[in-house]
Formats: sequence, C-alpha cells, structure tokens
Amino acid sequence: GNTMIRPPQLRLSLVLAAALVLIGGCDGDDTVTGPPIDDEAPSVVITSAPDESPANVTVTVSFTATDGGALENVTCSWGDPGTPVDLFQTSGASLSASCSHTYDVPGEFTVVIRAKDAAGNEASLPHAITIGEPLPSAPTAVDVMVTGNGATVSWTPGNSATSQEVVLYRSGRPEPYRVVAFADNVTSSTTFSDLAWDASYIVVVEAENDSGRAMSTPVSFMIALPAPVVTRFMPLPGDPTCLVVQWTPVEAAEGYSVGLWTAGMAGSIGEALPAGATEAEFCAAEYPIVDGRRYSAKVGSIVEGLDWPAYSDNAIPYTVDFDPPAYSAAGT
Repeated sequence: GNTMIRPPQLRLSLVLAAALVLIGGCDGDDTVTGPPIDDEAPSVVITSAPDESPANVTVTVSFTATDGGALENVTCSWGDPGTPVDLFQTSGASLSASCSHTYDVPGEFTVVIRAKDAAGNEASLPHAITIGEPLPSAPTAVDVMVTGNGATVSWTPGNSATSQEVVLYRSGRPEPYRVVAFADNVTSSTTFSDLAWDASYIVVVEAENDSGRAMSTPVSFMIALPAPVVTRFMPLPGDPTCLVVQWTPVEAAEGYSVGLWTAGMAGSIGEALPAGATEAEFCAAEYPIVDGRRYSAKVGSIVEGLDWPAYSDNAIPYTVDFDPPAYSAAGT
C-alpha cells in the first residue's frame, strides 16, 4: 500500500532531463570535438647546391626540412638513371642534412629533395644542375733538356683536355716569363731560346677544357753560362819572369776575365780580354809577379748583364822561378 505510482507524463519528463544532462544539452552547446587533423605539408629549403659542376666531381646538396608535427623521412633523388635514392629516416620536427653524388657524364639533371611527415603529407623541392665535361687530368713526365741558353721542355699530355699551355717563370717572380699555347692535346714538346744566362727557371704544363684547368708538377732548371777550362799555366818560353795562362774558348762568352792569385795576397792580378781570346800573359815587368811565389790561375766567361763571370772550376798552380837551373818551356 506504500508504493508510489508516478503518472506517465512525469516519468517521460525525468528521462528527457537525464538525456539532456548526458549530452550536455542543458548549456546549449551541441559541438562534438575530436583529435586535430594534420593536413599541412612539410617545408623544404635547399641551403646549398651548385648550379653546375664538371663530370666525375662529387656534387653535394645541403637542405633543411621542417614540419609542424613530426617528420617521417626525407629523400634525395638525383635524376641520374640507375642511381639509388638517398633516404633519411627521422621522427623529429626538423632535419638538416646533405647528400652527395658523382655524375659520370655531362648533361642536365634535376635533384629533388622530398619530405614526408607522420600524417602522410609530402613536399618536394627540385634543383637543376648542369654537368659539364670532366676536368682534364694534369700532364705528366715533364722533362727539361738545357742546351746553351735554350731549354726544350717535353711532357706526356693528360686526358680530356682541349688545349695546353707551357708556362715559364723566372725563379722568385710570380708573373709568367714566357707562355706557349697549343690548341690541341697532342703536342708534347716545345723549346725556349735566348734565355738569360745564369738564371733559374720553373716550368709547368697546364691542360684546359671548358670545365677547368689542371697543372703538372713544376720542374726547376738553370741556364748556366759555360765556364772556360784552364788548360795550361806556365812560364813564357825563354822568359821565366812572364807567366802565360791558356784556356778553352766558350762560344757564348762576350769576353774573359783572367786572374792570378797567391797566398797572402790582398787582391788578385787580373785582366779582361775580348771574345775569341784563348790566352793571357802576365810579366813581372808589368805585374807584381814575385819570384818564388806560388800562383794559381782562373778564367771566367763574361756576358752583358751578368754581374759576375762564370769562372772555371779548375785552377792550375805554378811556383815562379825567375832563374831556373834548367829552364823548360813546359814548366809546371
């Protein structure tokens, strides 16, 4: 007798009120929310890449990829048939990296950097590169043969060159002294003439094409003025107070400097003679030749512009005897 029976209208009102509370309808907001949707593609920036390069030279492309969420991977494709794609796996929001490749042949190629994020969004950035002819290889086996005041340079040409230059430098001077150019890659020798006497030189052979230049190993050489060789130093036949010096002539010499010296002598006894001379005479009546002294003789070649004669390496000594007991014209 204590059971309370509610009218049907009241029970329906209670059910509706509960439903409104459960769905939040009591405050008037009927929006249903969920996880955000990532539909924004990553950003790709190429930070460093060449526009052109020779074949057979490594090309490096540097890049940065970023994403508002998380990156999944970045790839680098080279547009070169048969070349695998470089793959960079990552889970961070950014990646900075570089990829490298060597093209074997000339042509126009397109490098593509492609980034993909965790939501599957992708972005790509192409970069065109022109690949030219390979760099030439340097000439080898450079050799120099000196003849008088000339020099013949020979070498083995390198590969892939379209022209060559032989560059001659004076030692200690940065600017070229002489340059000989050849519009081929076949020539393998050239001759420089009328070089300065007693001067040091450096020669290099350079190979060139549209992609660049390659230089051989430098070779040094010297143009040495030939020196006379003293052949005899003796008393004048019939007059032991006169000394005679004889030498071999030097074709390039424009004159000769002949000198005598002895121990304890402050200077030397000297004489200058013209080209073509082959002997000089020193007599006690004209020069301070002292009896009993031991003298040595040297001869040097002279050319214009050379500060010091090219003296002979040999010197023949002779001890003066004004009154030999048995004078001989072949005195030693």
